Amino acid sequence: MSQRYRCEHKAEQLRLMGRPVRLRWASEYQSCLASLTADAAWADMVILHRVPPTGAIRRLLDQCERSGRPTVFDIDDWIFDREARSFMSWNRPDSLEDYIAANSALLDRCSHSIGATSPLVERLQARGKPAFLLINNVGLEWLRLSEKGRRFRQEQEGATLAYVSGTPTHDKDFAQILPALTRVMRAMPSVRLRIAGPLNIPEEMSHFQDRIEHIGFVPWRKIPYILGDVDMNLAPLEIGNPFAESKSELKYLEASPLGLPTIASPTPAFRKAITHGENGLLAESEKEWAEALLECIEEPTRRRKLGENARRHVEEVYHPRVAAERLVGVIDEILSRRASPEKTRHLPSPENLRSQ
Repeated sequence: MSQRYRCEHKAEQLRLMGRPVRLRWASEYQSCLASLTADAAWADMVILHRVPPTGAIRRLLDQCERSGRPTVFDIDDWIFDREARSFMSWNRPDSLEDYIAANSALLDRCSHSIGATSPLVERLQARGKPAFLLINNVGLEWLRLSEKGRRFRQEQEGATLAYVSGTPTHDKDFAQILPALTRVMRAMPSVRLRIAGPLNIPEEMSHFQDRIEHIGFVPWRKIPYILGDVDMNLAPLEIGNPFAESKSELKYLEASPLGLPTIASPTPAFRKAITHGENGLLAESEKEWAEALLECIEEPTRRRKLGENARRHVEEVYHPRVAAERLVGVIDEILSRRASPEKTRHLPSPENLRSQ
């Protein structure tokens, strides 16, 4: 998911703007140093996302440094500071310590940085790097698939709620809504829950197992069809956890093109994306989550209006062509500062870089 939003989408945006771009995987350079040398000479700038600065990547960074070409550290999670370790759930075979150390080392080697959320930009600036905000956006293929997925929607009795978990690290996030969700499902037998992706369903939900559909992991291109016939999207995050609060508004972006309303935790990214009561709902306490759920379940017209407003908002703010203008603006700003390094001390704040 990360490579799609932070690498493939950027390449798509630059092509939409008529800008030349080469998208490479680190493994390509390991097997062909000639490509590395050619790219380093061809590019005006290199943007790197989640690659350790070793081997071929170190050579690429060295060549760019010698030629004065900017190297940009791009990130969408707080995975570059050691203090983040105690706030993360980790389920990968490689060492969390090594993973954070590699990203930290890459950040140190790069001349500039880009973050997906304001909290990330602030942390990048705290590391002494010129930092820019580039929010995530939807891609053209997702918009096409979402339009097809919308055709699956039919009026049905009750309501189906959706929770999409991209990685096996969201148990604590889901726990934020467990009391309100069980309360609502107990009171309203017509409410169903559809879960896509890895999640350990809590024991408290066992009473509703006949109303819970757990699909498990699915390829991302199938998600718009899974969301196509549900009624609302749930996007809880663990409030008070700095790692969770640095995350972007992806769950809102993915649901909105289907005209699906989102109820989300009020993290910085969701607060920026969602105007409460207009294009979605924000909820933190058990009471707020229960009220938001009931509002959408009991008022189909209301939830359809929220979903339609969200769909229009994503078209206006997160469409690839709109995102492309933001990306090109940041790239041109970095390139303009290459000749005047002293300007990097006077960076706009994340608030001034907001595009919404």
